[in-house]
Amino acid sequence: WFLAAGKYFTRQKNYEVALNILLKGIEYLPDNARIRIAAAFLYDHIGIPYRAVEELKHALLLDPQNRRARRILEELVEEE
Repeated sequence: WFLAAGKYFTRQKNYEVALNILLKGIEYLPDNARIRIAAAFLYDHIGIPYRAVEELKHALLLDPQNRRARRILEELVEEE
């Protein structure tokens, strides 16, 4: 539910609402790497890259084989 709602509000370009929904999802499902990756995307999109990096690192702790999280993290680190 959190991912679907977050995606809906992201498509509507209502990024802060989408992020708040995903953060609530992290609160309820702290071990869900997919929610953390989606939150990282939004953090980066709204200009808070250090939080994006934190969420991606946490996602990789939960799911070390996640190629998408690793790729996005490498791109963000290269930008710094």
